[in-house]
Amino acid sequence: MEEEAKQKFAKLIGRQDVYKGMTTKLQKYLESFDNIQDMQQLQVRLSKYENVWQSFMATQEEIELLGPLKNQFNERESFENNYYKLASSIKTYIEVKTISTIQDVKHKSITRIFMAPMLLPKFNGDPTKWLTFKNKFEALVQKHLINSKIPLLKRRF
Repeated sequence: MEEEAKQKFAKLIGRQDVYKGMTTKLQKYLESFDNIQDMQQLQVRLSKYENVWQSFMATQEEIELLGPLKNQFNERESFENNYYKLASSIKTYIEVKTISTIQDVKHKSITRIFMAPMLLPKFNGDPTKWLTFKNKFEALVQKHLINSKIPLLKRRF
């Protein structure tokens, strides 16, 4: 029975190491993460990482039930600290990047510019007065755009 307990303990320690490796892998992924397009992937990885937490704790509990070992308390504490630090770093990163992306979009959005209203002549439908109306209309619009404080409009017309 003693040999069986040692084998089970070794197997549990191996599982524990796998979970620690997953933590290290996710940490390295976060450190090299720079693609805002993959933000969803980062969120999915975080949700999967929460499963690692549950699995580690279940394994840790089994190890501690086999025998109270001082270094196992340290293992639990170390994993908990690393887990909370990494999970909060990811959540903060996502939050900050999401907010900055929203702000970037707001800054890049089209600014609405309203020009002062201008009185334009009305065409009454008389074909003999069309040319006079057209010339007057174009002159007023052109003058209004030139006097406008909107540089983009000045260049286009």
